[in-house]
Amino acid sequence: MTEKEAIQYLEIEKMCTEETSVGKIKKQMCEAAIKALEEVQEYRTLGKLEDLKDFLVVVSEDSTNAGEDGISLEFIKNLVELKRYKELGTLEEVQNAVELKKGKKPLIGADFKTGRDYTGEPIWEHDYICPDCGFGIAGEYICCPYCGTYIDWSDESE
Repeated sequence: MTEKEAIQYLEIEKMCTEETSVGKIKKQMCEAAIKALEEVQEYRTLGKLEDLKDFLVVVSEDSTNAGEDGISLEFIKNLVELKRYKELGTLEEVQNAVELKKGKKPLIGADFKTGRDYTGEPIWEHDYICPDCGFGIAGEYICCPYCGTYIDWSDESE
């Protein structure tokens, strides 16, 4: 698992955690882990020591807009920023990540009888199914406990 995947998992875990005293501690733990992973990613954007040495040689040879030490600070900033954009992934990967954050409508599963009303007529309800993995989900879930897909309940009646 990469740091990027771990951060995505922790973000989902943080959002799906209930608002209890244990849940609040779990959210704080997720936030601390995300922060630590982001710091690791930040250090990795600089690259390996060997890469940095090679990079400094190339930059110092290109002194067209360099400072006193032969290295253009603006050039280095641009390269680090370019590397960050490349780590985000392709446009399709970014669009897929945005889609996951939006949430998906649950599928309606089988109808089942929950009892009878005061006139003796049966009361029917239906269960819900995750649109991604196909497992059953309850109406109070923010996201599927099996695959992590966000569930959009906005149009579902109580």
